Amino acid sequence: MKKCLSISASLLMMLIFVVLINVPVAKAAAPADGTYSIGYTVLQGDNDSASMANDYWEKPAILHVKNGEMTMQMTLNHSSWVTVFKVDNDGGFADTQVLKSDSADDTRMVQFKVKDVSSPLKAKIHVTVKSVDYDHDYTIRFAFDAKSMKALSTAEAKSDTAANVTPKAKSDSPVPAAAPAVNTEHKKSAVVNPQTGDTTPVTVLVALLVISSFILIRKFVKP
Repeated sequence: MKKCLSISASLLMMLIFVVLINVPVAKAAAPADGTYSIGYTVLQGDNDSASMANDYWEKPAILHVKNGEMTMQMTLNHSSWVTVFKVDNDGGFADTQVLKSDSADDTRMVQFKVKDVSSPLKAKIHVTVKSVDYDHDYTIRFAFDAKSMKALSTAEAKSDTAANVTPKAKSDSPVPAAAPAVNTEHKKSAVVNPQTGDTTPVTVLVALLVISSFILIRKFVKP
């Protein structure tokens, strides 16, 4: 009898293990359809420190949501320096789409699809500054501040988009030094401002399953 109960207990623990490893990881739901402003920081590729490249992107970004799909719009204020700008796209890297470019102001507005704004988005850039013989490829990450999201009316969206392309004086941004300021190493970072999804009910269910299983084992499997 004890042997049968021991086998049953083992099978129950195996079932719990199978349930745990198959619990789906819920992603943050997309905001309601509309246009939003959203703050963000450009991080280094291998840690959560702000990259020097953070000064080359205007803040905030503009997020458009339509039918659950999110499109991010950003403006670079040193367009001639950042000659390549690609973002993570299902494990690969795709070029961002240029919406407008102003060579006189050295700015360009780009857009790209995003799947969620609760975790950093990897990107690759190539920076060239001929005046200091600077020419390097880098990996950076965009950490979006989901808590800063603000819904914009049609008029506000147009106004914010126009403000977002106002060029920043070159003297306000540092010129890259000989030593790389944007690291190329990758590092898994903590989620930035995570939004809760459907994981809480599943977690409670798993906890109850573990507790009830422990009680049953203590009750029936005695020395």
